[in-house]
Amino acid sequence: MNTQLLRASLFILIGISGLLVLFFSYTYIAKDTSLDSFITLPDRTTPSQVTDQINIGIIGDSWVSGKKIDQPLEQAMSASGFETKIISSGQPGATSRDIYRNLFLDKSARYSSNALLMDEDIDYLVIVAGVNDSVQHYGASFYAHHTLLVAQTALARGIIPVIVEVPEYGIEKFSPSGLISWYMNTLYLWIFDHGNKKVMKSYRSELRKSIPQNITDKVIMVDFSMITEDYETSKYLYDDPAHLNREGNVRLGKLIGNSIIEWQKKSRH
Repeated sequence: MNTQLLRASLFILIGISGLLVLFFSYTYIAKDTSLDSFITLPDRTTPSQVTDQINIGIIGDSWVSGKKIDQPLEQAMSASGFETKIISSGQPGATSRDIYRNLFLDKSARYSSNALLMDEDIDYLVIVAGVNDSVQHYGASFYAHHTLLVAQTALARGIIPVIVEVPEYGIEKFSPSGLISWYMNTLYLWIFDHGNKKVMKSYRSELRKSIPQNITDKVIMVDFSMITEDYETSKYLYDDPAHLNREGNVRLGKLIGNSIIEWQKKSRH
């Protein structure tokens, strides 16, 4: 009798524990993947002018931190006769939502890009995001929603957004360390990315579909596939599966620069 009672108690305990795990998992996921809303900003006092002096801001994750793209982009612009000033702000490990939130942090806070956003002279805002969204499997909608918020915020300030689509990288080389990280990553993989690990193309597609028709001609899209479509055949462009090397950054800077130059020349006609 005591054995039966012990077994029943054990089953009840396991059931309660399972329910608690599900409850806390649901609560955590709901908060961790919540979607931010658009924040209204004051109008820009100095409207952007089309001139040979170009002021470019760059925000993003570790692909931006350390001014990795600044010099290659400046050189690409200079080669076409444009005098350029570049300001960059990157946060290693940042998701698209982090990058959006950084725009509104106090200027003294670490990783704040508020000073850049509120700069009255910025003409273009380059947005580099998506690696951390995709490797953590936050889902295409999460990435598209927050990247679009960044672009809409730039437009609200009279700044032209330049979106670098989710870049190609060695996403399949990554595996979470630790039991909790593995558990959450596996949940996200199946809940938000339907079990598909290599999701860059689906994230890019979702972003393009999410851009409202009334602003499609106001946003510059940078197609990363112009650099490479496959990490495995282009490892010479990478320091590691998640980051470009010097040559890769030069190519990215040139690609962004050419996109801005083409837009700049069209604006003159």
